[in-house]
Amino acid sequence: MKDQLSSLGVSALQILAPVFLALLGVLAAKIHSLIAAKVKNEKVKGILDRLDDAALTVVQSVEQSVIPKLDPTKTAAENGAVAKAAAIAELKTHLGEKGIAEAKQVLGVGDSALEQIISSYIESKVHEVSSAANPTPGAAK
Repeated sequence: MKDQLSSLGVSALQILAPVFLALLGVLAAKIHSLIAAKVKNEKVKGILDRLDDAALTVVQSVEQSVIPKLDPTKTAAENGAVAKAAAIAELKTHLGEKGIAEAKQVLGVGDSALEQIISSYIESKVHEVSSAANPTPGAAK
């Protein structure tokens, strides 16, 4: 009886070992994909955080250096375009070629899409800075 049980155990182990190894392989692949997704998400978050911080710095810099030198005979839209172009150029300078290449690679975008993302961050920070300078009357602080 013991011999039959031990041979049955050995047979079961021989049958289940490949199944167990296959399950381990699937589990390892799943863990690898989860880790890769987490790393990519952290890289995207890092890039966007750097863009956010740099955009605020650039907007404050442009407000101090470019805005006072704008042509008063031009329309607000024309002066705004000049200030925005200066802010975008300065932000790209802050990032550098390596930072721009990394942002495009991590975000999976091209030049024009990255330009739109940078423009959005600049516009957001302009709104943030102007809202802080001119608070809405009656707004709670």
